[in-house]
Formats: sequence, C-alpha cells, structure tokens
Amino acid sequence: MNSSSYYKTYDKGYEELRKEGITRLIVTIFFYILIIVCALIVIYLDEELDLLYILGFLSLFNCIYFIGGIRSLRKAKKKSYEEYELIYARKLLINFKQGLFQSDILDDYINDSLAEFFYKNPIILKYDDLILFIKYKTSSPKRLLDWAHYIWFSDFYSLDNKTEEVIKELEEAYQANLPLPVDYLEKTLEKLKVNK
Repeated sequence: MNSSSYYKTYDKGYEELRKEGITRLIVTIFFYILIIVCALIVIYLDEELDLLYILGFLSLFNCIYFIGGIRSLRKAKKKSYEEYELIYARKLLINFKQGLFQSDILDDYINDSLAEFFYKNPIILKYDDLILFIKYKTSSPKRLLDWAHYIWFSDFYSLDNKTEEVIKELEEAYQANLPLPVDYLEKTLEKLKVNK
C-alpha cells in the first residue's frame, strides 16, 4: 500500500522533521569542530593561509546546513499535535471504519503529523468489521468501493490477510471503474460469511 496513490498525500510530520533537525545540528557541530581543528593544524604547520580560505568556505556551507536544521526544528514545532487531537483523530478513523461518515471529513482533519503517527500506529480493521460495514452501513456498491479505496490507500488501517484480500478485490473493481451488479452487496456478504 502506498499513501502517494491516494487522493491526499502528506508531507513530513513532527517526528520526521524533529529527527532531521536534530541530526543536522549534530552533524553541523561535529563539522565545525573538525573545521576548527583543521584550521589550527594549518596555522601551526604552515604559514600559508590558502587552506584557511578553503576552510572558511566550508564553514559557510556548514552554516547553511545548520540553518536548515533550525528550520526543520521550527517546522516540527509548528506541526506538533496535542493529545486531544490524536484522540479525536483516532475516534474519526474508527468512526470511518464503522461507516459513520465519508472520507472527506478525515481529509480535512488529519494533518501531516497525525498521518505520520497513524502510519506507524494504524487502526486495526478486522474481518468482522468488514462484514458489519457491508451488512449495516453500505447503501450502495459505490459507497463500499469508496470506503475500500480509502482503507486501502490511506495506510491508516492494518488489515489481516482475509480482510486484505477482500479490500484488494474491491480496490481492483474501483480502479477498473466497472459498474457493479445490483446484487453485488448481497453476494459479497454471503461470500464473507462463508469464508468466516
């Protein structure tokens, strides 16, 4: 599954930006120490200062790298989330799994940091959840296909093998854009109950 294949793609979240910023700062500090040591060796061993100009030039690039680290940490701070936001997002994902609303509500609420969290800690979608959704919440084959499409490509859900097979079938039907028979829901539900 690949989130870039879904309608909405997400940028780097809080954790990734924070990690990137700290790594850049550590590398920069290490590089500055290395440049200072090299400069002291050049001054001590050689009276010519040509190498000092090169080291000064390298320190300029190091400074730019350092600024990039600071920017990453600032972006991370802006993208951080509160515990209540995480709880609400989890509630929304569970409600979507149960078929209580359409995916556009999730698209509006879930930001990069929350998406990053749920990529690492997905909501579990069980085979029984799939049966209940089809039995009680699906009013049309199109709604079922839209639901399966979001489940498949959002990467916010963890699927067991049986559930994944069914969702993959539904996603293939969605991608083929073929009209489903009127009795498709009943046939799918019977098939799921037999395979349970």
